[in-house]
Amino acid sequence: MDCPICQGSGWVCADHKDRPTEMLIDGGCDCGAEGAPCVCNPEAHVVFKAMFASIDVGSVKTWLQ
Repeated sequence: MDCPICQGSGWVCADHKDRPTEMLIDGGCDCGAEGAPCVCNPEAHVVFKAMFASIDVGSVKTWLQ
């Protein structure tokens, strides 16, 4: 993607749809609004670079199996 609106991220600011969202682009719109799919990303595809999850197993009160 080489979109000039979202700078290739596929996502823009929900309140300022002419600016990329800061969540994905350094220097993007930092007004605090959520991200929204850009016109170049109508199906709202998301590419995760990494996903992290952690849990303190000692804090689990009930395990579901």
